Amino acid sequence: MKEIMDLRNKKNLVTDADGFIGSHLTEKMVEKGYRVKAFVFYNAFNSWGWLDHSPRQVQDNLEVFAGAIAELMDVEIQVQSSPSACARKKAKSPG
Repeated sequence: MKEIMDLRNKKNLVTDADGFIGSHLTEKMVEKGYRVKAFVFYNAFNSWGWLDHSPRQVQDNLEVFAGAIAELMDVEIQVQSSPSACARKKAKSPG
């Protein structure tokens, strides 16, 4: 039987954490005791997207980084500081 790794003691990176699915994944992980670094898309309004509406207890227990997933340097810096990454890729629409 394969053993499942417990990621609660590791920092977990969630990309697109400001989106609908990413924000709900982030909330559930924080509620279950995971250490989460939320990667949100940078914007001039300093908004965390859907995470702006998360309970204060969730917001207070996560680390948020604003950047652009398309910028390789932003991603590399965050992955290096979050060795066990639980990442989700944002689907791109054609065109």
